[in-house]
Formats: sequence, structure tokens, C-alpha cells
Amino acid sequence: FRRECAESTTANRDRPSASLSCFPLSLLPLFTLPYLSLPPTNAHLFMKLCRLVMFLFVTLTLLAACHTTPTRVKEALSRAEMLMDESPDSSLVLLDSINPADLHGDADNALYALLMTHGRYRLYIPQKNDSLIAVALDYYQKKGDDYHRMKSLFLSGDIAEQSGDFATAIIRYMECVDVAEAAGNSFWAGMGWRGLGTVYAEMWNVDVALDAFEHSTSHFRNAGNPLFLRWAMYLEADASEDAYHHNDAFIKASRTYRVAQEAGDSMLMAACAGLAGVSLYNSDNSLPEALHWLEILDGMGEKYMYNKALSALGDCYLKTGQEDKARLCLTRLVESGSRDDILKCQLLRHDKRYVEYSNELIKIYL
Repeated sequence: FRRECAESTTANRDRPSASLSCFPLSLLPLFTLPYLSLPPTNAHLFMKLCRLVMFLFVTLTLLAACHTTPTRVKEALSRAEMLMDESPDSSLVLLDSINPADLHGDADNALYALLMTHGRYRLYIPQKNDSLIAVALDYYQKKGDDYHRMKSLFLSGDIAEQSGDFATAIIRYMECVDVAEAAGNSFWAGMGWRGLGTVYAEMWNVDVALDAFEHSTSHFRNAGNPLFLRWAMYLEADASEDAYHHNDAFIKASRTYRVAQEAGDSMLMAACAGLAGVSLYNSDNSLPEALHWLEILDGMGEKYMYNKALSALGDCYLKTGQEDKARLCLTRLVESGSRDDILKCQLLRHDKRYVEYSNELIKIYL
């Protein structure tokens, strides 16, 4: 039928009349022969019936097409949501294939906006414009279920935090915590508390940040999510160090290191080794043990080393009589473009170059 339509269209392209240009010629006798064999009155009625049948056929075809597009969009949204946790990149590819013009109704638009924002969050794509998540948040605050509501609140808080609007971020994270705890969802309660911790840490409200991270660790433990629990434990240890609780920070960091080691999480192992070493270095309790942890970090490769830990490592070498290694650490700091001159000052003092030492101190603290 389709082939004959195409052939008849080509054959009749230059004809003045377009009424039969898309009509299959092989079916023409079905309409013309009965018409020729019937009396005029009956033939007229038959032609009306044929037009009615064709009209109904076209109408039903159009209705089926209109029904199919929203169905496909809903299926794509459902599939994208299922993929989000395990494969956010695949989920985002699927979402990108959806034409926003094909979204049907407020519910589809809200879910699309939420999933797009969540996918970008999972793939560490910076987001400072809240126009997309605002669509989801407005819908789920009024009509949505708790799960989508707490997720949209968290993502709204994250975007506010990225844009520097800490006041809005705190409000959104607190609302996320309230909804999640009321719904008994420990995972999103943990996410909300973690968001609060990061905001307060950026505001250098270290004691409140530490409290928030402790709540986050507790909720992730209840949620039974090992990955998020491990990193929550690290953030809590790091917040303890920021609050000058050096011994607590070391205990938490070393404990988390062992958990990361069991899980084979090398990135977290490196972070914990550095934090454990820096905490001991700052506490002045055990320089050899601090050196041990910092050497573990250094042995994991240059990509894991960071300037604060490298400076502490160099000072540990200097204080344990390993001057050559200390100077090598300083060289590495300079080559990395670090502006951390603490180790440089320590070496100047060690070399009894007191004038240069005092000048460097003035640069650092004034």
C-alpha cells in the first residue's frame, strides 16, 4: 500500500489535481466499479459513505499518533529515573533525546526538570541557574510525593550554594532534612545534613559544620549506603580538624582509612592518610607517626598529594633531621605554584637566615 502510494504520487506529481495524488491506484476499482453499477441515488450515498470511512480512518490515525508521543516520553522519563543512581551519564543521554516540546502536562515537565538537574549534579556539571529546578520544586511542593519533593529541595539548595546564596541554601537543606526525617528516608536526610555541613564549613562556622556532618554520618549509617557513609565519615573527620580537634580528627581519619582500604577506595584512602598525617602534625603529639601517614600519602602518587600535606611532610623531614628531603618538598611546592610559604620559613629559620625569615613571616601574616 505504501509503495503504491509513493508510485502514484510520483506519477501524478505534475497533474493539476492533487485529490488522487496520494491514493493507491490498485484500490480505485473498489470505489469506482460499485459507483458505476449503482443507480445515481445509491451511488451518491455510497460515495458519501466512502468519504466518511476515509475521514474516520485519518482521524483515528492522527489520534493514535497524538497518543503515542506522550507515551514514549513517559517511558523515557521512567527509564531515565531508573538509570539515575547507577548510570547517571546514560540517564542524561536519554533525557537529552527528549524534546521538551513533547512533554505533556505539569507532572512530566517537573520530572524532566528534576532529572536533568540531578543528572548534572551526579556528573559534577556546575549549575548556578535555578530556573530548571524551580519548575520541579514548585510542582512537588504543591502536588508531589515526599521522595521527589526532598530531592528537589536538596538540588535547589545545591544550586543556591554554588551561586553563593548561602541563606537560601541553608533553608532548602533544612527543608530537605525535615521532609526526609518525617518520611523516614535516612539517605536524603543524610544528604540534607551533608549540604548544611558544606555550607557552614564554607562560612567557616566550624562547630555547626561539625555537628551537621555528624548527623549526616549517622543517617548514612542508618541508610546502609557504604559509599556515602565512607565519605561522610571523612567529612566529619575533616570538620573536626577545622575545629582544631586534632586528636579526634586523627582517630576518625585513621578509622575511615581502614574502611576505605577494605572497600578498595584509593581516592578516599589518600584523603584519609593526608588528613591523619596533618592532624598529628598540627597536634605536635607524635611527629614520627605523622611522618608515617604523610609518607603513605606521598607513596600513593603525585596526583593524590596536596600542598598542605606536602608542606607538613617537608617540615616533618626537617624536624627529624632529613634536610635533603625537606628541601625536595619545598622544590615540589614551588614547582606546583603553591603560595604556601610555611615550609620556606621553617628552612630559613633552620639555616639561621633570620632577616629573610622575618621578612617571609611578614608576607604571610600581614
